[in-house]
Amino acid sequence: MPFDAPSFNETSPTFAHVLLVLETASLDGIADIPETTRRRLIRDVHQFCRWAGRNPDNLSTHPRTIQSLTRDWTGATFGVSDKRYANVLSSLRRALALARDIFFDRKPAQQLEGPWADLMSGLQSSWAKPVLSPFVRWCAAQGITPDAMTTQIAENYLSYRENRDVRHNRQKLTKQLRNAWARAQRDVTDWPRVPLEIGESTQGYMLPWEVFPKSLRDEVENYRKSRGVQTGVGSSQDVSLRDVLMKANPELAESNTVLSIEDPLGQRTLDEQTHTLRLAASTAVRADGCSPDDLICIADITTPASAAATAEEALTRNGKNSSYAGNLIKNLRSVRARWTGLSEEEKHLFKSLRKKAEEGVDLRAMRPQNREKLAQFDDPARLRRLITWPRRRMMVLEQERKHSGRVTQNMALDAQACVMGLLLMSLPVRRGTLTITRIEENFRWPTLRKGGTATLSYSSQETKTERPAAVVLSEWKVDLLRTYLRDYRPRLLSQNDRSNPFLFPGQKPGQPKSYSRIAKTMTQAVRKQVGVHVNMHFFRHLMASLLLRQSRNLDMARALLGHSDGSAVTKLYAEMQQRWSAEDLDRITTRMSKEHGRLQRSGNAK
Repeated sequence: MPFDAPSFNETSPTFAHVLLVLETASLDGIADIPETTRRRLIRDVHQFCRWAGRNPDNLSTHPRTIQSLTRDWTGATFGVSDKRYANVLSSLRRALALARDIFFDRKPAQQLEGPWADLMSGLQSSWAKPVLSPFVRWCAAQGITPDAMTTQIAENYLSYRENRDVRHNRQKLTKQLRNAWARAQRDVTDWPRVPLEIGESTQGYMLPWEVFPKSLRDEVENYRKSRGVQTGVGSSQDVSLRDVLMKANPELAESNTVLSIEDPLGQRTLDEQTHTLRLAASTAVRADGCSPDDLICIADITTPASAAATAEEALTRNGKNSSYAGNLIKNLRSVRARWTGLSEEEKHLFKSLRKKAEEGVDLRAMRPQNREKLAQFDDPARLRRLITWPRRRMMVLEQERKHSGRVTQNMALDAQACVMGLLLMSLPVRRGTLTITRIEENFRWPTLRKGGTATLSYSSQETKTERPAAVVLSEWKVDLLRTYLRDYRPRLLSQNDRSNPFLFPGQKPGQPKSYSRIAKTMTQAVRKQVGVHVNMHFFRHLMASLLLRQSRNLDMARALLGHSDGSAVTKLYAEMQQRWSAEDLDRITTRMSKEHGRLQRSGNAK
């Protein structure tokens, strides 16, 4: 049956074989296609090999090889349009099918009929339909009826796709299929009730606060409201504060516990520490097998043992060459020191844990993956595409809007990403600050009566380092912002949320877009339009490095990011400065060598 998953081995033919078959028309079916089509297939296969940077003689046609190459590709990666990129992949699928008798298609071409067709008709306007269509067509071609559906059938389909797609991300496809199936069950009455329990558990590593006892939630909320300082306690009230602690926990009376009395915390730090507390509580339940009901107070999730378990999970997820695990330990220690107090033994344990978590992490040097990301922008054309992306994309969106007379959800999200990029290129703030940007409070708009310039500013309470930040916006940037506010932002607002004050509105009325959605929108837009994977935090440092490369002034880069003098992050830019200085020296010596060569040739001629 043509829909059985094919078996491949390490001796899969190379692309040279595919080209030979196409050029000589040596297999049945190839001689019947038009000559222009055959030449186009040959041309696009050569193009694919050039994009891969490989010779056709040593590039395997094994699906896994092709998928590993195309995983992070977009048209922008090679400076071509999305349409041209899609056409090349389409030609590649057809060429491989002709040369190897393996159909690299996402779904069978047969017309859908019978019970599956009746069910799919109930999804006419749902986003789930294009996701489920390939799966349903595959099931119909295999003779699988809706009432025979099982999770194993879905797993077989995923394996089928994995062996037949030139682009494949099994994790992403699994999530899409699972969610689309659940949506179809909600929207279509007769849809099969069997759940598709495919892939990993849908439960993330962060559990919602609602699963934990009210006492813990209330104490975390009190911690936030008091900004990390026990209510009614100041730096001159150590004795009364100790009395409060002893009453809450008599065992502390026998220990040499010391409470850290410090200034109130800023909002960004509180958000980060609250996130860490939730992560620690989630780790205790998922990894340590603790019952949520046993976690009744902050003291239960800020012990050195809890910090060790939380950091260990972080190292497993993010790798050992990361300071994230050390920061988690630092946050948990800070909360415990401020709220419940630290014994000398606990101080020693926290110190040892953080030292162990940060082994091999050089905080004064750039991480290898960031160095590699930065190297992508040594190509002036790629850097130019990134810098000009917001303006170019908005021009395309405006042409589409004026031509069609409407704004779709995807167009509005694209415009939103353009504004995010525009602001980060003007004032590279952290995503937490960008999230809470308000239209009226953070922008000053020029008027006909008062005139002036447009400015974007944030107060000290809105930045993590508690340093105010501001920038004057160019006229074209103001025009782009107003276009977004007038024509695209309303498409992102629900009917009962027209007065949302935030520049990037969230799904809940009156709330901003979440940190994660802001980051996802921005990252996906850069990948699609520029062809590189750059997260928001790296984007911020990329802008500072661009300024540093032009000015060679570390103080200017530090001031742009709002860092303190001598901060660890600022020291990283010394590495960049050294590298670019070496490049300048190389250009100078190369120029002098060429001049010397010309003088020698001139002397010999005489």
